[in-house]
Amino acid sequence: MTKEKSVFSRFNSLTFPGKKDEHWRFSNLAFWGGEVEKFMDLNGADFSEHSSSSGVFENPTAEKFLKILLGGGKFDAYCARNFSCAKIFSISKNAKVKITNADFSDVNIFEIEEGAQVDVFDESFFEYGKLSTRANFYFLKRGAKINVNTFYNSKENSPRYTRADFYLQDGAQANDVFVEAGKSNTRVERNFELAGKNSRADVSALFVSSGSITHDLRTRQHHTCPEAFSNLKVKNILSGSSRTAFGGLIRVEENAQKTESYQSCRSLLVSEKARASGMPVLEILANDVMCSHGCAAFQPDREELFYMKSRGLCESMAQKLLVDGFANEIIGRFSDEVFASAVSEKISAM
Repeated sequence: MTKEKSVFSRFNSLTFPGKKDEHWRFSNLAFWGGEVEKFMDLNGADFSEHSSSSGVFENPTAEKFLKILLGGGKFDAYCARNFSCAKIFSISKNAKVKITNADFSDVNIFEIEEGAQVDVFDESFFEYGKLSTRANFYFLKRGAKINVNTFYNSKENSPRYTRADFYLQDGAQANDVFVEAGKSNTRVERNFELAGKNSRADVSALFVSSGSITHDLRTRQHHTCPEAFSNLKVKNILSGSSRTAFGGLIRVEENAQKTESYQSCRSLLVSEKARASGMPVLEILANDVMCSHGCAAFQPDREELFYMKSRGLCESMAQKLLVDGFANEIIGRFSDEVFASAVSEKISAM
């Protein structure tokens, strides 16, 4: 059986998520549980049987990622449908490289050799009227560093499923900043395996939600090696009757002593009809660690609004300043000031 046929078989064998699927808790299951199918491109060409011209199936790192996708859920298998056209970025030892989304495919594999430093800029606007996907795998070898800067936006009726997996060896560092401001339902999964001593993952995410859509974020900080660090900070801004759903897992294996791992999720509810759901989970098997998590949801501070209004600002401008300040803590973590400024202006204009 060809790799493509096995992907097709795996996709068909899986069901859409339902109420008993804990990994989809608080999600918009009316949409992701079946309604999404009308946005999916399921013709046979998507699961083509041609062999890869780029030799992607002979690449060990790509093979590892394909197994991860096929071991996941229905939408992971959907991501893998065009795996034969995956783009492989091989970054040589000690190189300094900048990569933009103009070079991307739907599936991208980054092999980053020892000591290399990489900046990735992924700014995409989706208006396809169908389910779009992107799956990225970042394999960081000893001492490699990466800054991943992502800003996604979309029109209505352009849902999206995206996934990013990071694998960090000794001393590797990942700075991942993700901002989502689309007007369609989205599902974002970002997974970090800290498999090396002194590896580090700093993760920041901002979701700006409006209308009646749901933005959905699931994260996994998996510590399999001693003396590694991870920190996740999530912020949500919700207006209208929109929703956000967050599920974050920190798992520390028995041998991963001296681990430090943290996660937080804060949601600013601009509208009384907006709703934010959070499900942080700790699974700690080691006994010498520092780990914590927390979630909070709140409305704009009335005293701060009153103070700004007493200085001559109208209600809407005062609230806008509060919202912009809340968002810019995350936006300011992008590795490039020009990119951060452009994203900040777009968010502020919404």
